Amino acid sequence: MNSITARQEELIGDRNRIHIMGTQIDVLTVSQTVNLVEQYVQLKIPLHLIGVNADKLNANKKNPSLEKIVNSCGIINADGLKVES
Repeated sequence: MNSITARQEELIGDRNRIHIMGTQIDVLTVSQTVNLVEQYVQLKIPLHLIGVNADKLNANKKNPSLEKIVNSCGIINADGLKVES
């Protein structure tokens, strides 16, 4: 399999990113996500927003190229049921 290069999109705004199984996830509420998207639009900065669920985490572990693409997105949201400890 060929390795790909994924260019990191510009990150704007104040946010934290956590790592789950090698995948980055932005710690954002729905309203924070909407506000952040509005900032990208107002500043005319290109953006890819992706939702990551358990299936995507598993797929990323099996496919490093996919993991690079996901981790390069400007906004990476958790998608799915919440995890409680």
